[in-house]
Amino acid sequence: AAAACPPPPLEPLLQAREDAQRIIEKLQVDFLGPVFTRAALRDLGFIDPSDRRVMDPFATSEDPDDEAAPPPAWGATARRCVEDALTKLKAELPFMWFDRFGPHERRVQCWISYDLEVEVQESNGNSNKTCHPSSSSTSTARATLVEPGRIANFSLDEHRALNQHGQETLARLSAGKRGEVAFTLNDVRKAQQWLRGLFAQHDRAGHCERQALLEVTLEVVDTLRQYQRQEPQKADIVAKTLDQGFFDGSAGVTVRGELRMFVCHFYCISCLAALSNFARRFPQVRLSADYDDCWKTRLLDV
Repeated sequence: AAAACPPPPLEPLLQAREDAQRIIEKLQVDFLGPVFTRAALRDLGFIDPSDRRVMDPFATSEDPDDEAAPPPAWGATARRCVEDALTKLKAELPFMWFDRFGPHERRVQCWISYDLEVEVQESNGNSNKTCHPSSSSTSTARATLVEPGRIANFSLDEHRALNQHGQETLARLSAGKRGEVAFTLNDVRKAQQWLRGLFAQHDRAGHCERQALLEVTLEVVDTLRQYQRQEPQKADIVAKTLDQGFFDGSAGVTVRGELRMFVCHFYCISCLAALSNFARRFPQVRLSADYDDCWKTRLLDV
């Protein structure tokens, strides 16, 4: 009977994740290192087109014909911001309760900036007009989300009991907006499922890179929930999009723009998977990633 009724096929994104999980379990790979991480990011299309560096994240040459060209301007800004954030973090540590040297996940810092447009179509596909989320117009609606640069940190949220998942994230992001968020605890938990990484020797769900992607995703969800409340004619489109978790226009919502991300230590294999998940769900968002190697910078030593 079991052979006559095989389980339904997995959605392609879930199947790809399961395949990747099997590979890293077989190879016992948890990261690609400072050189091959850049090669992987380039192959995945997650390197800024203006970034001429091939392998070395520390290249400093000013010669545009030299492979050791400098990083993009936003990367230099991100490095300074992360260094300042780490200085502040270490100064405020009340005591040393984990490893003093190297890239402990709870000290790693991630910088993000983005310029995004969220478009919600009408069911008839009309897209000739624009409006703000507060508008009552029945035309296609567009909203702009801009973040010039901020730090995302490690989170213990998904390391807690399953029934507590999402609570810390909801409370933290709500506090950051003085309680004025439109998304719910269920939305947070959905987003956490959309952006799952891989289990590589231990649970890496709390890594700051993934938390940064979750924060951006929930900014988009917040915008859509506002449309849902203020423009009832778009409620079905928003509900369908949030049920499916794809923002490529297939359900009526398209997110376009650019997201830039810098982390003070090279991405682990789980975070590369989370980046890939984000890129599949937001295929019209240009994702540019950069990183350093804390074994060289020693920025994470306490």
